[in-house]
Amino acid sequence: MKGQYKIVLEVMFILVGIFITSYVVMTFGSLNKSIDVITVEDNFNAVANNVVVSVLKVAENDNSISRFTVPDKISSHVYKVVLDSENSRIYVISMKDSTVNVTRQIFNITSDRIVTSEVISSSVNIEAVNEGGIIRIRRPA
Repeated sequence: MKGQYKIVLEVMFILVGIFITSYVVMTFGSLNKSIDVITVEDNFNAVANNVVVSVLKVAENDNSISRFTVPDKISSHVYKVVLDSENSRIYVISMKDSTVNVTRQIFNITSDRIVTSEVISSSVNIEAVNEGGIIRIRRPA
């Protein structure tokens, strides 16, 4: 009987160890997911702000170009930057999951001066262009 208690006790210790290990793995997995969401959103906001600043810079002078770079991926999300003429907005939308997106309003520029255009992040370099008062974004030539 003494040997059976020892074996049962050791099995219990092993089960408790497995339970603790599983709990730690699941906790860090959910923490990793939430940090990933925050990181993607913050970086999409930074990209959107960068595009807005460039568009506002080229809006000041006709026939001007502002070149800037963006990351090709943010936390494994390839994304597209959209300049929307209808609402005078900038959208940064994940190609992996379209629910992951950021929107920025462009103030002080009328929508008739904006041409709807989009650039995929894999191009890395983006140009905001003002050609004769018409503003759009594009990949550099």
